[in-house]
Amino acid sequence: PLMARISKVWAVPLTRSYRYPDGRFAGMITAAVPVSFFTAAIKDVATGPHGTAVIRYADDSLVARFPPVEGPAGTPGDKNIPTELAQLLASDSPSGLFHTRYAPDGFERNYAFQRVADLPFVVAVGMAPDDFLANWHREVRLVGFLLAIFLAITLTAAYLLNRFGQRQARTTIELLKSESRFRRYIENAPDGIFVADTDGRYIDVNPAGCAMVGYSREELLKMRVFDLAPTGIQQGYDKLFEAARHGEHTDFEVKLRTKAGDLIDVSLRTFVLPDQTVIGFGTDITALKRADAELRQHRDHLEELVTKRTRELSLAMKASEAANIAKSAFLANMSHEIRTPLNAITGMAHILRRSGLTPQQTDKLDKIETASSHLLETINSVLDLSKIEAGKLVLEEVPVHVEAL
Repeated sequence: PLMARISKVWAVPLTRSYRYPDGRFAGMITAAVPVSFFTAAIKDVATGPHGTAVIRYADDSLVARFPPVEGPAGTPGDKNIPTELAQLLASDSPSGLFHTRYAPDGFERNYAFQRVADLPFVVAVGMAPDDFLANWHREVRLVGFLLAIFLAITLTAAYLLNRFGQRQARTTIELLKSESRFRRYIENAPDGIFVADTDGRYIDVNPAGCAMVGYSREELLKMRVFDLAPTGIQQGYDKLFEAARHGEHTDFEVKLRTKAGDLIDVSLRTFVLPDQTVIGFGTDITALKRADAELRQHRDHLEELVTKRTRELSLAMKASEAANIAKSAFLANMSHEIRTPLNAITGMAHILRRSGLTPQQTDKLDKIETASSHLLETINSVLDLSKIEAGKLVLEEVPVHVEAL
């Protein structure tokens, strides 16, 4: 980012050269993007009341920060960055996470940064723990308040129960423990557990069930069983639920539509509770059914694939053999056709030598005969090669003087 000399506005200059068709330099196009453009791009990032979003240049220079910060840390071009971020940027990591206890505006934050592809910018977004833990703190206060009320009620109940005897007190305590254990089992169960009232409206669901369909517990408690049915067949799910509610159908498979719009296969087992609510235990079997279908398809088409590949291999081998025969025939014919005029050249050179020549002509004639002899040897070698490939080479057994070679 640079300060424009005339407008006194911070901007990021962007340049690109353009050239003539022959490659010579023709000029440059320059555009200055004001820093306010980058600030507007990060203004709506949901970082919470005390969060921040920052864009920096590749050399750590500050381009834009929202919300703005007073002092040098909020001035474009400032290179004062947290030590944790500097270490991550020095490692050339494309993205990463870091924690800063004291930001320029005095807030503790957790940051995530990402390098922008093909551009020399780094974007960092930070959220203050006080913001993203606000709900948790609120729940802690609520739990504390409820615990205080529960404690008061428990003390009162203990006082009253003590009047009716120790046996009634022990029974009540055991009932509370049993209910707590049941809730703990539900929350930690690996399968999805859905509880619906007689109208098909969800009244409880465990974390595994939320993860299966992609909805939060709050969202599911506002929905009915039929809302998860694939589009167009909700009426069929009405009948299925009624059958389960009357105990006529307890084990079956259904397709459910997730929040993302995907369809999943679920194996469902249902039970009717004494209060007429229906509890269902669901297991996602989408991957299992897909693997089974792929296995059946692979088994059905394996023999056809083997036959096809065998036929293709046979055709390829025949084509290769035909090409090899054609090549050998071509080499033999070509070598014979070349050797015929070469014999004429050699013969004419021999006749010229007998006609009486000058020393210069004799030297040139020697060179012609030497080249012709070399060419003839090459052609004979090609013929031998074609005979070898055709399996027609005949070996001779004759005495050899090794030293002569």
